[in-house]
Amino acid sequence: MLSKFYSIRLRRFCIVFGSYTVIAAITFGELLRTFFLQDEWAIFSYYSYWIEARLSWFERLFAYKQYTHVIPLGNILSFTEFKLFGTSFVPYAIVSIGL
Repeated sequence: MLSKFYSIRLRRFCIVFGSYTVIAAITFGELLRTFFLQDEWAIFSYYSYWIEARLSWFERLFAYKQYTHVIPLGNILSFTEFKLFGTSFVPYAIVSIGL
């Protein structure tokens, strides 16, 4: 009886997850063929400066004045993506769709 319950839940989860995946693919499928916009290039220039200036994490997130977006958690995620992917757009798009 318990295994039947888990089987039904697993099937329901697969249907919901599959549906969301198909909807995301249809909605955002063309996103992988786009490119960075002005904000991203401005933020990349900040990150390049942070790396060259060897700023601490506190300075990067709070002390260094940014004239675009000041969101510490967003900066951590975005800087990590920058370190991992550089300026290759497709991995950024995949992470964005996944989140």
